[in-house]
Amino acid sequence: MQKKNASLNMTQGNPVTLLILFAIPMFIGGLFQLMYNMVDTIVVGRYVSIEALAAIGATSSTMMFFMQMGGGMTNALSVIVSQAEGARQEARLKKAISHALYLVLFGGILLGLIAFFGAGPLMRLLGTPENIIHDSVKYIRIVGGLTIALMSYNGVASVLRAIGDSRTPLYFLIICSCGRMPRPGNSTEK
Repeated sequence: MQKKNASLNMTQGNPVTLLILFAIPMFIGGLFQLMYNMVDTIVVGRYVSIEALAAIGATSSTMMFFMQMGGGMTNALSVIVSQAEGARQEARLKKAISHALYLVLFGGILLGLIAFFGAGPLMRLLGTPENIIHDSVKYIRIVGGLTIALMSYNGVASVLRAIGDSRTPLYFLIICSCGRMPRPGNSTEK
């Protein structure tokens, strides 16, 4: 009995069909990420405070910068990994994946440190109102300081997608998103 592989061989078959099959899990993953962000916004606005929601909103461009920098680094990994996978060069593939690990590790630490220590100056530079600047800085330090976790997920997802597996990252995203959903009876509503 042949074991079913989660990866698509992107070098053989109808390119349109392969791209559609590959893109569907990524599309669904995007929907789950939007849903996750929407639930976070509802929870913060409803159960914490309007000021906390405003503080998070004030950080959106700054946080997007850090996320896009991390995303760009991890997406760049997939080019090298997919070339090695497509050429069936196992030694080159292993080397690319090990280098990806170092890039994710050092890039995540560097972006996390910049976010943590640069949060205050960045928010003052952007003219964040005084009544929310403290919460904005705190939010950037928490989320930005954990950039390494985000980059780790994105790095693994990029490598898996580069070898043709777009479903496994989706499964992890669904599990993490559902684990964060608010549960009835756990509210701190005032």
